Parts: sequence; structure tokens; C-alpha cells
Amino acid sequence: MPTSCVLVGTSWLGWRWCFFIGVPFALLAIALLQRTLHLPTVRREAKIDYLGAFLIVAGVCALLIWVTLAGNEFAWASWQTAALTGGGVALLVLAVLVEAKVAEPVIPLGIFRNRTVALTTVASLLVGVAMFGGTVFLSQYFQAPWASPRRWRV
Repeated sequence: MPTSCVLVGTSWLGWRWCFFIGVPFALLAIALLQRTLHLPTVRREAKIDYLGAFLIVAGVCALLIWVTLAGNEFAWASWQTAALTGGGVALLVLAVLVEAKVAEPVIPLGIFRNRTVALTTVASLLVGVAMFGGTVFLSQYFQAPWASPRRWRV
């Protein structure tokens, strides 16, 4: 029987103790890094892009509120949908314009010129859409009367 099975599969330890086993290692790693890692520090004046951060947060929040409430509180094809999606997209477009002009942007747009960064960002977006879309679709599908587990004796 492997060690992990003994640690996780016993009723007197349970799966939560896996996290407690890692705590001493984490504390040891932090102490070791504090004593041995000496990085050079450069003090300089930082300019925080408050407007860009606000526009990104507001745009994403508008889209998340729309996704959460559409279909429950209001119809998918309604003025609320148009207002939330239009406002969210407009705020994100404004955020891109602001990020292109400020000295120290929250998201430097120049990193997307790197092909690897651009492709991994697109791949991450597609994986997220597939994962959440599949989760929502399958949960809705299995609640439908023709897909009942009782009908198929699953």
C-alpha cells in the first residue's frame, strides 16, 4: 500500500491532513529563502495606473453581473443585457486605450507581441470557455426529462 493511500485513506487522518503535512515544508522554505536569497533592490518612484485598474475591474464586473443575472432576473435578449454587455465591452475597450498610453500600465500590451504569450492567452481563454461551458451545459442537460439518469438506469 503506497504511503499516500495510508495518509489519505485512513479515517483517523483523512484527506485534510495532506495540507498540514506541507506546512512545515513551506515554513522551512520561507526561512531558507529569507536567509539565502539576496536580490538587489532598486528604489524608484512608482506610478500606479488607477484609471486602468478601475476600467478593467468595472468592465469585467459588468460582464460577470450580466452572465450571473441573465436568464434569471431578466431575459437574455433585453435592454439590461444590452446595457451590461455594451457597457462592459466599452469599459474594456477604454481600458485597452488607457493601458496603451500610460507610463506603467497594469497590463503592458507589449507582452502580447510575443507569440508565445499571445497564443497561451488565447488557449487559456478557450480552455476556460470549454470547461465552464461544458459544466453548465452538462448540468442543464442532465436535468432535462429526456436525459434523466433514471430513464437510462445510470
